[in-house]
Amino acid sequence: MDSKMIETFLASADQGSFTRAGEILSLTPPNVMRQVNLLEEEVGVPLLIRNSKGVELTAAGKVFYRESQNLLRQSSIAAARARRASAATKKAVRLGVSAMNPMQEFNRIWRCAPRRDEFALSLINLPTDVNGAVSAEKGDFRETDAAFCSGPVIDHFAEIDYFPLSSYPLTCAVPAGHPLTQKEKILLPDLQGETLLFPARSNGRLCWEFSRDIVARDLGIRVETPLIFYDQQVFNYCAEHGVLLISIPCWNEVHPSLIDRPVDWGRDWSLSYGLIWREDKNGVTADFIRAVQEGMEIVGGL
Repeated sequence: MDSKMIETFLASADQGSFTRAGEILSLTPPNVMRQVNLLEEEVGVPLLIRNSKGVELTAAGKVFYRESQNLLRQSSIAAARARRASAATKKAVRLGVSAMNPMQEFNRIWRCAPRRDEFALSLINLPTDVNGAVSAEKGDFRETDAAFCSGPVIDHFAEIDYFPLSSYPLTCAVPAGHPLTQKEKILLPDLQGETLLFPARSNGRLCWEFSRDIVARDLGIRVETPLIFYDQQVFNYCAEHGVLLISIPCWNEVHPSLIDRPVDWGRDWSLSYGLIWREDKNGVTADFIRAVQEGMEIVGGL
């Protein structure tokens, strides 16, 4: 017996009208009437009395109304129990994430992973220092099983596994009103006399190699690499003080007063993002990583 027909019957009885039932169910009155008629044919007795004022339950309809309510309630309970049973058999994975880490590519890959339904994936919100929170004891995962973070993080830990998912070219976030916002692409000579801010916490080696390369070109470009994290305060500071911030394209919408512009650095400078993890005793995390890899093979990446 079709549950939709039962729901239509119950709504008609509750509202006393096919028209009002249709408004609730987003159906036309003829469609409501058709479903009730089909239900009555299947049950074999009239359930509703039609009159000029609307509809009302027959004696048989009152019995069916009561029993069908119980039937729908029990089917909902059964469905909920089935979902809980299914979830209990899934492999639980806690993935550490941070607001500043771009999850778009991971989401795209995971949604295409053929085995994603085997896992119960829980996102754990971590502070800006994702890597410190995940690996406070030099790589000993506590709060999470894996974390989504930038590639340079692996420089800080020994025997840590890293699977890159995406790579972003370094760009400049330019304060609104700055002449460089008028350029489609910034060239190195355009940056002469400018100060570039490149927060180095968790990205130290990349920042310092970048800084040495830019300074060696002797174009009068200053690069500051303070040992701080990328966070909202950094974007606020650059917007308020007119400082250019080394950024990546997916951060273009972080601050309304900073406009992202691509830059020809004279060589390829990019920042990768991916998953870090340590092998667990039961192998669930490694299996999760393999499932991500399978999704990446389908959608392509890097």
